[in-house]
Amino acid sequence: EIVHHKSTTRRKLAVHVVSTAAGGAGHEESTAAKSSPEDRPEEIPPTKITDVVAFKASQS
Repeated sequence: EIVHHKSTTRRKLAVHVVSTAAGGAGHEESTAAKSSPEDRPEEIPPTKITDVVAFKASQS
């Protein structure tokens, strides 16, 4: 209901998609050549959001 394009209670939802195609941005070898380990920021493990309403409430 909340994500449906005709919903009366629509909310904004952002999605980040990483390519897994050959040579795409999601391949380790393509990113390894571009930067050294010292240049990379510390990685934060991804979090799967199962309750969008609770997640949005925790962000405000």
